Amino acid sequence: MLERDLELSRTGQAVQYRQERWFTKLPPVLTFELSRFEYNQSLGQPEKIHNKLEFSEIIYMDRYLYRNKELIRKKRRDVKKLNRHIDYLHQKLERYLKYGSGPNRCPLPDMLRYVLEFAHTKSATRSHAVGLTQNAETPADDSTSPDSQPQENGPLTNGHSEHLAINESHLPVLERESSSIQCFDELFMESIEVPAPHSASKEELRSVELCLQRWRAEVEQDIEDLKVSIANLTAVIDDIYNEPELMQVPYRLHAVLVHEGQANVGHY
Repeated sequence: MLERDLELSRTGQAVQYRQERWFTKLPPVLTFELSRFEYNQSLGQPEKIHNKLEFSEIIYMDRYLYRNKELIRKKRRDVKKLNRHIDYLHQKLERYLKYGSGPNRCPLPDMLRYVLEFAHTKSATRSHAVGLTQNAETPADDSTSPDSQPQENGPLTNGHSEHLAINESHLPVLERESSSIQCFDELFMESIEVPAPHSASKEELRSVELCLQRWRAEVEQDIEDLKVSIANLTAVIDDIYNEPELMQVPYRLHAVLVHEGQANVGHY
């Protein structure tokens, strides 16, 4: 192998370097040893690394050969640019999927759909509820009815008898009031008013509907275009090394040794 110090940037007197390793000659059998534990400085103890790692059935080592270093460096720069662009598209997509300036954000297409549903909601339930309120008014006292006859009070031995007579004369009124309240309660619970515009002309509703439908279609198209762009760029990155000149040295997977255990035991 060869090691090269690659100068990345120079700021004042400080120079940043990155070390590169290139193969000049490859062995007949290539063995990878993976460290699956690390020392946690904050906890002061070793711990397992559970990140998933996949091996392809065939890997091509051309991209690690010294003779291809200039081509590989160019492709690595291209991959970095593509990844930066993908990050930018993800951030842009996030603006659509988590729209709003407050803590509770939601997808913009859903928000436009909710406003459109509100505009379509009729305010008939509001007038219906008002009608119920008017019908549920307290009935007039029976004492004002033409059919009602004044009652003669008998001799009173104490105040309790007069109080009892008054209560008995009001019983029919109280029963009707209770029945009316119960009827209103049941109707109110069955038809809870849905939020709706208080007043809007047909022209206003039509204008709002056209705008919301057009905006929603535009937003959904923007989201779909962003997703397609991200998928296309990701596919370019996945295939960037799949060129004939970089597929000359294949290694086929022969075996994988998996052992179990914790960070301190089980690896013998």
